[in-house]
Amino acid sequence: MAQFDIVNKIALVTGAASGMGLQCAVKLLEEGARGVTLADINKVAGTKAVRDIEAKFGPNKAIFVYCNIQHKSDFENAFIKTIESFQNIDILINNAGIFDDRCYEKEIGVNVVGVAHGMVLGVDKYIPKYRSGSEGLIVNVSSVAGINSIPFIPIYTGTKFAIHGMTLAWGDVFHYNRTKVRVVGVCPGATETPLLRNFAGALGPDYEAYMVEGLKLHPSQTPEQMANRTMEVIKKAPSGTMWVVKANMEPWKFELPNYQNIEKVSLDQVQKCRLNAKDRGSESTFKHFNTMITFYELIRTSYINIIGARSKSSLEKMPLFDVANKVAIITGGASGLGFRYAVKLLEEGARGVTLADIDKVAAAKALEHIQKTFGTNKAIFVYCDVQRKSDFEEAFVKTIEKFQNIDILINNAGILNDHVYEKEIAINVNGVAYGMILGLDKYIPQYKSGPEGLIVNISSIAGVAPFPFIPIYTGTKFAVHGMTLSWGDSYHYNRTKVRVVGVCPGVTDTPLIQCMPGRNLGPDYERCLNENMQDCPSQTPEQMANRMIQIIKKAPSGTMWIVEDNSAPYKYEIPNYQRMEKVYLDQT
Repeated sequence: MAQFDIVNKIALVTGAASGMGLQCAVKLLEEGARGVTLADINKVAGTKAVRDIEAKFGPNKAIFVYCNIQHKSDFENAFIKTIESFQNIDILINNAGIFDDRCYEKEIGVNVVGVAHGMVLGVDKYIPKYRSGSEGLIVNVSSVAGINSIPFIPIYTGTKFAIHGMTLAWGDVFHYNRTKVRVVGVCPGATETPLLRNFAGALGPDYEAYMVEGLKLHPSQTPEQMANRTMEVIKKAPSGTMWVVKANMEPWKFELPNYQNIEKVSLDQVQKCRLNAKDRGSESTFKHFNTMITFYELIRTSYINIIGARSKSSLEKMPLFDVANKVAIITGGASGLGFRYAVKLLEEGARGVTLADIDKVAAAKALEHIQKTFGTNKAIFVYCDVQRKSDFEEAFVKTIEKFQNIDILINNAGILNDHVYEKEIAINVNGVAYGMILGLDKYIPQYKSGPEGLIVNISSIAGVAPFPFIPIYTGTKFAVHGMTLSWGDSYHYNRTKVRVVGVCPGVTDTPLIQCMPGRNLGPDYERCLNENMQDCPSQTPEQMANRMIQIIKKAPSGTMWIVEDNSAPYKYEIPNYQRMEKVYLDQT
């Protein structure tokens, strides 16, 4: 793959009225681009930026287009106006984003839905048709939070993990070969922009205190430095790669380990490491409890040592989780895997389960089965569309009214349908965020019946190994992965005594998989699905449920577990991007 030539190219940059977006636009013009579109919601800043660009580069070099990327129509209008003004579109930089977990629905709308809109429009509709040369290019701006989780901004972390997943999926060689559009990602460290300077967006005081201290000590870079490094990535990065851009250092490649080739660490091995942590020392603790990596990026060594000691302590004291006499909520619990989880929990001695679902007919059958098998007063159904926080809260309220306690939440509800990707994101990402906020910060710490509570988030193999035929679903499951690591951090466990663990099922024989054909972005994606799914190993829902119980009992907080082909669960761990062997652009 030759270098990408910026000269005479046309670029559309979102969030380009100020900060990194504007600096990237300016740098593209300095590198010889023919024109840039500044797409933003800030009309005043955008108009001024165009005037400044014209003063420096001359007329007809830039236009401003109002664009709220949450709205696909706005985004499409930005493409149309670009083509009307410059006749071409070669480069898209998906830069717009917000950094404020307080308004997390908007944050997900901008950071996840917005990037999905840009990708669908850019890679499938406009760039292949209107590029001026042999190749087009899309740059997705993720963050270091998209490759190593940050416990103080768990939803922001999830959104940046989602961008990571979508970039890898759309950057796959299948899509490059059909479109000749490279898709690459950049993961900036802290950059001195309004996004960072104006940060006041933690979920509450427990999140805010450590975040403020971390940001004070975190090394930063200027937008100009970030833009310079992004130009290097644009020119040299192969499609489907992610690049760390931090503190004006030379960009280096971040690569996830192949989950099928990693050393398989079992639940019993982790349990043994946990119990022996005192004898083996903190280095072993960090090796087997990778969530503390999140602190390395934010806080200097002296501060890390304090937090590290806390992590070690919580590890040593974490026994097996006892399911007996516990009360659980399972979303999507009326059928499929959710129903199997409910049955298995009751077989293991759970006192009661709430089936939170939208399918009233399936729920009635499920309740009938549970009553026949386990007796009365063991289960209730609560209508719950996880897209609505009020529905989710009602599930908690009804559970406590019935059983007086809530100990376990399984965030299982999800859909696999990129054809309706805004709904898919709302269920798979927003829904999990709602469950986490309600479960971790409000209900489980107060109403748990024992010393610990537990939340299990259902991700997917697609949350660790991107699937090019379902790129947006991949992004949603990466998001679940990121939120699980952030909320599973020992800091949150110590304050709530609620474990948070993640499960990544492989192909499981459920309606979700059986109905996959047609639930994608079009014929090209369908062809990719057919080429990739023929030989995938599968497992039954019963087998998956049996493995789930093992994870519930044994998994430490902040860990992710692969369950594929009915094999024993094994741990998936993301490498520390600062410690990994650095591969630079000239080496790829």
